[in-house]
Amino acid sequence: MRYHAHRPAFGGLGLVGLLVVMLIIMMLYFTAGPSGKSYVETVQETRERGVQLKADIEYQQLVTMVVQHKLASNTYPDGPEDLGVANLPGYRDEHGTLIRFETRQEGNQNLMDVISAGEDRQHGTEDDVVMKTLNIPV
Repeated sequence: MRYHAHRPAFGGLGLVGLLVVMLIIMMLYFTAGPSGKSYVETVQETRERGVQLKADIEYQQLVTMVVQHKLASNTYPDGPEDLGVANLPGYRDEHGTLIRFETRQEGNQNLMDVISAGEDRQHGTEDDVVMKTLNIPV
């Protein structure tokens, strides 16, 4: 008597089905949707907008602190130390050096440059970089 192992008629269909599902997911992931952008592009753009929005909020908070300092002392701060925030995150450049402020007047506007010391980590040298210029309303 011969014994035959029972095998389903469509034994390979599970693997083929899995590959088809993966192909559909990849197409949805990498091809353009109704907005004309892939899922990856949409996520990247959303992240970039979030990073920019965070930076804008932080700069607006800085402007508020500078205005409060100016109204209280009648002077502009030279850096985060003058505002009492030197130990808080966000007041150092990418090299770990505290940022500096330089205030100037152009016409009827008070402008403040937020300055990175650059790679040499020394303020007042050739590689200093203006990270942002803020309009200070007082």
